[in-house]
This record gives sequence, structure tokens and C-alpha cells, in this order.
Amino acid sequence: MTNSGTGALNWNVTDPVDWLLKSTGSGSTPGTVEITLDNYLLPTGTYQSTVTFSPSGGSPVVMPVTMTVTPEGTAVSGGGGSSSGGGSGGSSGGSGGGSTSPILTVSPASISTNAQVGSSGPLTSYLNISNTGGGGNLSWSVTDPVDWVIKSVDSGTTPGSVSVSLYPNGLPAGTYTTNVTVTASGVSGSPKVIPVTMTVGSGSTASASLSWNANSESDLAGYKVYYGTSSGNYTSSINVGKVTNYTVTGLATGRTYYFALTAYDTTGNESAKSSERSVSR
Repeated sequence: MTNSGTGALNWNVTDPVDWLLKSTGSGSTPGTVEITLDNYLLPTGTYQSTVTFSPSGGSPVVMPVTMTVTPEGTAVSGGGGSSSGGGSGGSSGGSGGGSTSPILTVSPASISTNAQVGSSGPLTSYLNISNTGGGGNLSWSVTDPVDWVIKSVDSGTTPGSVSVSLYPNGLPAGTYTTNVTVTASGVSGSPKVIPVTMTVGSGSTASASLSWNANSESDLAGYKVYYGTSSGNYTSSINVGKVTNYTVTGLATGRTYYFALTAYDTTGNESAKSSERSVSR
């Protein structure tokens, strides 16, 4: 774990299930924590959880973890036959299964947010990176070509996540666009190009603090906040990770904003939007 800004960060890490073990519970950047998956005595099946890295004074980074426990062997079947009329013959055969090709999957498919002139940010979203095919874990890399976008890591393996922070400070009013590209060499679905849009408005800025009750699903990976200045029309969204409160910054003063929330699981499935709440600034 590293700090892409300045200075050292203190961090702690949590793992909520017995089959997932961490080498340490806390540390400071730069640092490393070893995650071990233990399938001892577990029946065949797919097991999912998350590991959460929480820096002091920063937003948590949620890493989905998936472990598939399979039987030791693959069954092979065969058959024989006979014919009459002075002779006999037989045949035998076997069947086996083939592996599915790996597929690079990244969610969400785009990032869009608003800010105001003079706001400093960061406005942070999270990209969840996974292999939805076969072939085990994938190695991936991520690039961001502009100064106002900063990613938390340059590379990793699936399943994993990367935070993408947008910094409006020093930028004049206008709409800024770029792409964040996730690449896994030689894999179907690669590269994944994620469009990024940040609209910087003129005028004073305001913020809105939101909080909600946590979901109880074991495969919960995080939440997304949707908002806009028209009821039911959400022009911006932020992937806030697995938290139960968040402050949306860069809002224009003298406006009413409408907010809704969704939850998503470790495979990228997203819930319907919550009931709407409005905040006047």
C-alpha cells in the first residue's frame, strides 16, 4: 500500500470471514499485508467476501475476494458394445470438460461528477476489476493520462479495485473529459476504456452530508450515490465504496439537489435506487 500524495498514511485492514486471513491488522505507507485464503474443511462451492483497507482521514478501499473450491478429480465415463453374426466388437470413449476463457470486467462503466470553481476535491470513485470467465486471477494495469485524475495503484490482480480521484482545484469553469484504461494482456474484454467526465461550474460551492443504514448481505461490496438538480434526473454519480456516510462536495449554492442510493455486490450487480432525498444549498 502506498500514498500517491505526500507523507505517510496510517492504515488498518479488516477481513470478516474465518477462511480469509491477514498477516497484520494495521501499518503505515509504504507497506504490505499478506492475504491468505484457507480452504481447509470447506465443501465444494464459491465463497465471496471483501477486505477493507481504511487509511486515517481518507476513504476506505474495498477489495472483493472470491475463492472457488472444486473437487480434486474430474470424472471420466466410457462405454462398450457388441455385434452378432460371428464376431464381436467394442468401443470405449471418454468425455471431459474444457475451461472457459478469462474475461476482463470493470464496473462502473463510466465516471461522472460535478464540482465548482475553487473546490479542492478530491472527488473519489472506485473501479471494481474482476475476471468473469475462467482461468483464475488476471494481472491488470491502469493508466490515467491527465493531471487532474489520480489513481491509487498502477497495477494489480483480480479480484481487485482502484480508486480514481478527480481534482478540480485550479481549473476554470468548464467540462473536462478523459479516459481511464484498464488492460489485461491477451484477455477477452481488454482493454476496458472508462470515460471520465468532470464538470466544473462557476460560483460559490457547498456540500451535502449523507448517511444511511448498512445492508446485511454477505456479498455487499459498496454503494453508489446518484444526484442532480431535478427530481428523478440524476446527472452525477459517485462510487463511495463500502461506507455508510459520505459528503458530496462541489455543489452550487442556491440550488436544491436530489439524492438516491444504490448498493452493489462483489460481482457488480446493482440494486434499484433508494427513495429520494433532497437537500437545499
